[in-house]
Amino acid sequence: MTSDIGTTAMRGLLWSAAQNWGGRLITFAMFAILARLLTPADYGVASAALVVVAFVTMVSEFGFGDAIIQRRDLKPEDVDLPFVVSVATSFLLSGVIVAFAGAFEVWLKAPGLTPILIGLGALAPIMTLSVFQEINYKRVFAFRTLAFRVLIANVVGGVAAVAAAGLGAGVWSLVLQSYVTALVGLIWLWWSPMWRPQWRFTVESLRPLGRFALPVITMRIVDFVSSRVVELIIIRQFGIAAFGVYSVGARLYQILLILLQSVLNDVSLPVLSTVADDRERLGRIYLQSVNFSTFLATPIFVLFAALSPEICDVLFGAKWAGVDAISLPLLLVGAVQCVQHLNGPYMTARGRPGKTLVLGLIKYMIIIVGLLAVSFDRIDHLVAYYAVLQLAVTPLSFAVAAHELGLSYLKVARILFVGGIGCAIAFFGVVVARPFVSPILPHGILSGIALGLVYSACLLAFYVMFARRQLGEIIRFVTTRIGKGKPNAA
Repeated sequence: MTSDIGTTAMRGLLWSAAQNWGGRLITFAMFAILARLLTPADYGVASAALVVVAFVTMVSEFGFGDAIIQRRDLKPEDVDLPFVVSVATSFLLSGVIVAFAGAFEVWLKAPGLTPILIGLGALAPIMTLSVFQEINYKRVFAFRTLAFRVLIANVVGGVAAVAAAGLGAGVWSLVLQSYVTALVGLIWLWWSPMWRPQWRFTVESLRPLGRFALPVITMRIVDFVSSRVVELIIIRQFGIAAFGVYSVGARLYQILLILLQSVLNDVSLPVLSTVADDRERLGRIYLQSVNFSTFLATPIFVLFAALSPEICDVLFGAKWAGVDAISLPLLLVGAVQCVQHLNGPYMTARGRPGKTLVLGLIKYMIIIVGLLAVSFDRIDHLVAYYAVLQLAVTPLSFAVAAHELGLSYLKVARILFVGGIGCAIAFFGVVVARPFVSPILPHGILSGIALGLVYSACLLAFYVMFARRQLGEIIRFVTTRIGKGKPNAA
């Protein structure tokens, strides 16, 4: 594997793309249909409940997933104790959530939350059971199986939800979707498992996994809390229906982040862990990854941000007016995050999750303090301010990653700067063209296509003039790995 890391990474990348893109695009299509069948209040209540479930699942996993993937000398029985601890914790925390569901409703000022929280009580243990099997699939690069699993689970869950919503089930159609998707995924993974519990519980094997997992889960909790502070403020200050609008507006950003950034993350840690001791080689692979994300992923985020009025109008309709003002600043932040998030897997592969934790703590303290220190009377102003706060430690994040990998910070910054300037020019090209295009073409699909062509033309012209070398590197890498299957020169 180490002799052909480039080909292995590219194949994993393609199957991870199939997993994320196939399943998530279908999920998003179902989401758009459901948005037209349900109300902002329905989405607000369901989203609030699912946030609680997601937190329970994340805490229950304890960060063991990354620790198991990163450890190269892992034996099957080493997973037993982390598995039992995580599953037991998920049941315990789910019971706590169900018992205090009413208190959550009162505290959040979210009418109707109690029955939904109780109804979703069993979801976290189901998801935790799936996580541990999925980890072992990733360890052996079985992304093809994971791709089909996500695709089928999302199709079945989405169809069930749309059917229920069409019959008038309201918010319960979203509960049904969550359960059906989780159960189909669980059955798929455990029907042909890559790992089976040996029921051999050794504390000695838990200790090294725990030492690695502790900073990982701490960072995730801090990340989760800081990202949810804005949601808590929205619910309490603007109401559950406004939170529904925010949830729908944020979904476009979230789905793109999953499609474009998590594809690389899924493959990067298992692959990079195999070459973690070769700092120079790891640094070259990092530069390739940054180049890929900056010139392929970032422009897509900026395109969606530029076209957010047209996209939201077509997808959600007049009932969701104001959604584009939520999605635009978040998408622009995503354009930076899809590159910045690469720093985490590379630091983790080098066995430095503690540095990522420190950076995360600085960032999230800035976000929390910033949100609590300033108040807004408009939700779109609050979201724009929150988006700016998320970029507080971006330069420091890249500087630390470059130093750890033995790279020049200016070399990394040059890639980011050139790609960013191109996207900015294309974005403002759309802004300038919109007043001329909108009166001629109906607002929606046709105007969106026309403005998308303007964006593409501006970006392509900039790339041809100023970024031909970066584009050439991407083309050569892809054609070499896919077309010839040659080993990575790095």
